[in-house]
Amino acid sequence: MTTETQQVNEIVNDAPEGYTVPAALARLSGVAEAHGWQWLGQWCKSAADEPYISVALKGPHTTVQLSWHSRDKAPGRLGLFSKLWRRDGLTDEHGRIIRQGWHWRHAPSLKAIEAAIAEQP
Repeated sequence: MTTETQQVNEIVNDAPEGYTVPAALARLSGVAEAHGWQWLGQWCKSAADEPYISVALKGPHTTVQLSWHSRDKAPGRLGLFSKLWRRDGLTDEHGRIIRQGWHWRHAPSLKAIEAAIAEQP
């Protein structure tokens, strides 16, 4: 079985020429590993042939999907995009629940994600 640390090393080794793994990704994967979260990441290419890193973190009640894209960035640069998969209810303008279940939301900052990982067993 591949550990999260090995996965980060594989991502580093697979980086397209001119690109490196963001330090925030290495830090986040270490926090996830230390708290027993499942973690998976890989380099991908967009339809426009632009490299990006796709990462999924899965805890007991939450899944976080992150990607660092090169789209609209200078060569060798990546920008963070993130989503949060969590169970909650959608409400209307009167606060009434109109749909419950699992939904994608914009994820909070990386520091907030790290704190949430540390809080969950």
